[in-house]
Order: sequence, then structure tokens, then C-alpha cells
Amino acid sequence: QGAHQQLSRLDSELSADGRELARNLESKVRVPVYYYLSKYFGRSDRAERKRKCPSCGKPWLRDEPLHRIFDFLCERCRLLSNVACDVRRVRDSGGSR
Repeated sequence: QGAHQQLSRLDSELSADGRELARNLESKVRVPVYYYLSKYFGRSDRAERKRKCPSCGKPWLRDEPLHRIFDFLCERCRLLSNVACDVRRVRDSGGSR
């Protein structure tokens, strides 16, 4: 798999290893540790906002981005993500994609 797929797909080797490390760290420090799934490419702002957690399939869009970065958070699955970077760039520049 390419680098982008390794960073953005839940079923990649990198994500599997990263999530395992996060679970191990969480058990040691006893605070929630989240794994970030990168999202660069998207179809539209509307499609991005309809995304569900890729692990459990439940809604995970936040009302306000966490730390102004993370638009998506699933506490159950300990996952974070963002609206696709290319979609955000178009939206923030006033375009309509």
C-alpha cells in the first residue's frame, strides 16, 4: 500500500500497529489515547460531514473541531480524523465543492 493509504485506511498495517500501540499506552497511563486517521482527498463538504466512524459505523462528526483540527472523534473506537484537506481548502477559500 502507498503511504497515503497506510495513513488513511483503518485496515492498513500501519493503522493496526498504531492502534495496538495506542491501546497499550492507554492501559499504562489510564487516559484515553486516540489514533489519528489522515484524510486528504474527499468528494465534497457535504459528503465529508456524512462520514461515519470507519470502525463502528456510528456518527462521529463533532459540533466543533477538537483543538480546531479534528472534525471527527469516536470515543468508543478511539479514533480521530478531519474533513478532507482538499475539501477544507476549497471550503475555506469560499469555493463550493
